[in-house]
Amino acid sequence: MLISAWPSSVAVPKLQQATLGGEIVDQPTLDLVDQFFKPTHLTHVYATSEAGTAIVVSDRRSGFPEEWLQDRQRPVLLRIHEYMLEVKSPFRMRGYVNAAEPAANDGWLPTGDMIATRGGRCYFVGRADQLLNIGGSKVTPEEVEEVLQQGLNSRLPRLWQAQSIMGTLLAADIVPAQPGSFDTVALRRKAEQFLAASQGSQHFRIVTEIPISANGKKRRA
Repeated sequence: MLISAWPSSVAVPKLQQATLGGEIVDQPTLDLVDQFFKPTHLTHVYATSEAGTAIVVSDRRSGFPEEWLQDRQRPVLLRIHEYMLEVKSPFRMRGYVNAAEPAANDGWLPTGDMIATRGGRCYFVGRADQLLNIGGSKVTPEEVEEVLQQGLNSRLPRLWQAQSIMGTLLAADIVPAQPGSFDTVALRRKAEQFLAASQGSQHFRIVTEIPISANGKKRRA
């Protein structure tokens, strides 16, 4: 949002430190910040309200090293259970008022964030409570959005679930990187090269902006 709104008349400063967090920090976003601000240090942080900061990554790559799951010397321990990240932190909260203990499983807190591992790296692919059911297949919106942003000349795409006489369809709102020169037919063909059949968006809608909440996250409802 900051980069897209940056005035051409204002010189871009070279940052000493750039830190990202909140939404999933994907590789296209990291690369964009790196190229635009040229920060000496580029960091993305993963934190939860219940456990505080759990992961800090500074190698200019999305995700985090898989070996961290086995590192018992980390101040905040990490593990994956049924594809969901769980953390065990000495800094976690005791609980909510009149609610059950948030980390009753021997101190392990389920975060609700889904993880995929590949090439020795762990990647955040979306929230468990935001999975879309398309033709019986579970689809994580964030994972498909990263593919659309990275390979299809678009920025800040938003995936959603549409209803039609044929059943539930996967749809995407797209903000073209270059307005006025966007071919939805070519987009659909190119998407098929990146996405599995169950993830292929069957409806694209070109928009000028994606609704953003007050805390900087996409509005999905």
